[in-house]
Amino acid sequence: MKKLMFFIEEQEVDEVEIKMYEISAKDDTFRYKIYPLKDKKGKYLLVVFCKDEDEAHRRGMWIRSKVFNNSKLYFVK
Repeated sequence: MKKLMFFIEEQEVDEVEIKMYEISAKDDTFRYKIYPLKDKKGKYLLVVFCKDEDEAHRRGMWIRSKVFNNSKLYFVK
């Protein structure tokens, strides 16, 4: 299992949560979680759980373009 991750700001959390929920409602394989970062106030980590690295990159590019308008970078771990 691979994890796709984006750093997001506190003011983005509600909007991102809505968009991720909408995706998960349409795709039952889409799993995500938003974690607050303990050492950085106002910063959060969006984690999307993927079955493999290829799926993580496909979802990362889609989310980056559709949700963040290509303004954020992502990483896969």
